[in-house]
Amino acid sequence: MVAGTAICGGTAMAALAPIIKSKAGELVSSISLIFLLNLIAIVIFPFLGHFLEMTESEFGIFAALTIHDTASVIGASSIYGEESVVYASVIKLGRTLWIIPTVILFSLYFRSQEAEYELPYFILFFLGFVLLGSFIDLNQDAQFVLKKMSNTLFLLGLFFIGLKFDLKTLRDLSIRPIIFALILWLIIICLTIVVFHV
Repeated sequence: MVAGTAICGGTAMAALAPIIKSKAGELVSSISLIFLLNLIAIVIFPFLGHFLEMTESEFGIFAALTIHDTASVIGASSIYGEESVVYASVIKLGRTLWIIPTVILFSLYFRSQEAEYELPYFILFFLGFVLLGSFIDLNQDAQFVLKKMSNTLFLLGLFFIGLKFDLKTLRDLSIRPIIFALILWLIIICLTIVVFHV
């Protein structure tokens, strides 16, 4: 939950889950909760931005710092304006890149804790594609196809996680993670607003 809130929502949670040996039900519940908060943000934050008289650049930064999932950040900022999307994309990319050191550090920690350990090779692919994307200028058609593939594969991954989820897990979910996620989210929102108004 903390990784999802601090880095980039479901992607960070799905990346860390196999390393920390998270149960499938816990992962699905946590991702569902994060997605629900993202949905609320897409609907409410543009109105909040206008109410607080944020510029497009300010709202882009605000959205990137307070909304967990990259697609939701882009969705909310695109409602606010084109300049907002530019700022949101850059800041959110910076947050997303924290997946790399986070996964490496957790991997090293769990490697020292147990004899049976498997290196998370996906992080090497992630880093490779980040570097590749930085040096290769793709045309819009190629970018569109790759984005569609990325979204489809991510949804497919969530689907397979969901296959391990049952109603008993949902019933067993305590109120504590929900309250924790809400409090953490509200603190981030309030601190970000304070920064813009100091």
